[in-house]
Amino acid sequence: MKHRLWFMLIILSFVLVTAGCGKSPKPAQPDTYPITFGVYSADQKNELKEKRTVFTPDESIVLDFSYPPKFGVKQLTIQIQPNQSKTNSPKALEWKEIVKPNWNGLQYEFHIPEEDGRLAPGKYKVRILKKKKVIGKGGFRIEKAKHTQKTS
Repeated sequence: MKHRLWFMLIILSFVLVTAGCGKSPKPAQPDTYPITFGVYSADQKNELKEKRTVFTPDESIVLDFSYPPKFGVKQLTIQIQPNQSKTNSPKALEWKEIVKPNWNGLQYEFHIPEEDGRLAPGKYKVRILKKKKVIGKGGFRIEKAKHTQKTS
């Protein structure tokens, strides 16, 4: 009887020890990742000078997006949706951006007023889609240009 009790305790200890040795699950990754915005530095291209969400109509805007799992596709869809609360709101913009499947980030100047025209003042939502799944979200605001008076 004592041998049987010891045997059961040894088996129970073995089960408890081996149950704790399994791999712990990886933490879940978020469904969407944040998109940040800013401007390039004037002296060195491709270096994000300052991250911000408020711009004037005359400023170029840089999009910065990190996606740790890697894109795994050759193109992403970028969507810019203006705030639709105003009656004269501009239409949504959408385009395909060529990427490499092994990339895990994207940074580029997506709006250049001299080439693309000025964005109307207001709030804009930006989404990045991989196939049809949203993987990135962000937003920015265009303020009215401030006029300064010159003094003589």
